[in-house]
Amino acid sequence: MIIKSVSVFKAEVLTLGNTFNKNWPDLHNTQIVDVVTALKGYNFRVNINDFWDNSKN
Repeated sequence: MIIKSVSVFKAEVLTLGNTFNKNWPDLHNTQIVDVVTALKGYNFRVNINDFWDNSKN
């Protein structure tokens, strides 16, 4: 979108299924933390939704 000059300022992104292992409340070995950080760097509003994720970034 950015390459095609589509405005993404304050766009919302929803992430689902952030935990790496099934039924485990840990973000260990997952790259979602880096992805969320990068998206926030571009002023995206990131919504995190994972029943097992208890970090609630």
